[in-house]
Amino acid sequence: MMMNKKKKIITGTLIAVVVIIAIPLGLYIAGNTFYSDTRIYEQYWKINVPRAAKEKYNINTPTSFHGDGYRFTSFELKSADSPLLSGASNDKSSSMQNEVTSILDSLNAEKKQYPNFNHTYLWKSMSQHENKLYIIYDKDLSMLYFAQQTM
Repeated sequence: MMMNKKKKIITGTLIAVVVIIAIPLGLYIAGNTFYSDTRIYEQYWKINVPRAAKEKYNINTPTSFHGDGYRFTSFELKSADSPLLSGASNDKSSSMQNEVTSILDSLNAEKKQYPNFNHTYLWKSMSQHENKLYIIYDKDLSMLYFAQQTM
C-alpha cells in the first residue's frame, strides 16, 4: 500500500516536471518559428522568401513601440531564378549601396557580412510608407541580402 502511494507521488512529480519544462520550451520554439526574420519579411512586405534560402547572418535593432528600426539578414541561395528577384536591376546603384551600407553601419554589423558591391549583383527596393526594404542577390557568392529600414 505504501509502495503504491510512493509510486503515484513519483509519477505525479515526473509528469509535473515534464510539463513545467515542455510548456516554456514549446512556447520558445513556436515564438522563434512564428516570429522568424523570414516570416517578418514575408508578412510585412508581402513577399515569398524562397524555401531554398538558408539563413546565414542576421542582425537587427530591438523593435521599439512604434516598430521602427533596422534589420539585415543574409541567406545562401544557389539560384537567382526566384519570383522574388523578378524586376530586379543588374545596374550598379551608388545610392542603394550607400543606403544599405548606412543601415549596416547603424546596426554595427560585422564588416565581413556586408554585401560586396564589386561583385555582379541584382537588386531591387520596396517602399511602404516611409519604410524601405533592399533586396540584393550577389551572383558571384550566391547570397541573398535583405536590408530593412522602418521608421
